[in-house]
Amino acid sequence: DEMLLEVFLRMGPAEVSIAAICCRQWRHVATNESIWRHACLVAWKVDGRRHNRELVKSDFGGSWVTMWVYRPRLRFDGIYVSRNTYVKPGTVGWNNSKPVHLVVYYRYFFFHPEGTLMYKTSPHPLKSVARDLLRGRKTKEKANVYFGDWFLEGTHLTTLFKYSSKASSQVKTELELRATVPGAYNRIDVKSLVSQYDETDAEAIANNQQYVIRDHLRRLNVSTYVFVSIHDIETHAINLPVDVMDFYVVD
Repeated sequence: DEMLLEVFLRMGPAEVSIAAICCRQWRHVATNESIWRHACLVAWKVDGRRHNRELVKSDFGGSWVTMWVYRPRLRFDGIYVSRNTYVKPGTVGWNNSKPVHLVVYYRYFFFHPEGTLMYKTSPHPLKSVARDLLRGRKTKEKANVYFGDWFLEGTHLTTLFKYSSKASSQVKTELELRATVPGAYNRIDVKSLVSQYDETDAEAIANNQQYVIRDHLRRLNVSTYVFVSIHDIETHAINLPVDVMDFYVVD
């Protein structure tokens, strides 16, 4: 059991959970608190080790496994994908039998434990753009990947990012994290999308006055983000083109 525990400690939480269904011995070892203590300290790294240790005692009866399952958390072992479709008018002609077109595009979030994120909007499916996100800061500028920050309070998730370092505005998204099964936290519903513009002038800057922020709220029909594990990026159904799957229904 000690050797198996050492192996499990070097695996990700998702892999440990899969291994636990192999046999009774593996299931027993997979419930070892040391495995889930490490997983929890990584998942809630932004809160600090001291806060997490106090919280597991006060709210979860001292059980790191219970904390892992029931405390809302973002997942860092994959990408959250929103697949969106809309109808675009076409041009009617002798050689055109499609007066309308069904168009698909994707929104991607890749979160990091340190409280940072990577965001991308693209007409290309997950398997084509995943490499740009997984490269992190090494991603080339032409990949149109934007960097920002995330803040999680309960199940309420807020993201902030700019479309460029020189932009005078930032995009703020209000989202809600949920799980289809206990502990999965594999869905993110979009509540609102806000563009915040800085409005000031040279005199205000000279007088060191506080910037005035004006919120421009845009409520969009953006579909729910679905979590896709790194291991499933190439084969997940969300990659299917519109001629095979017109709409992706999210539970």
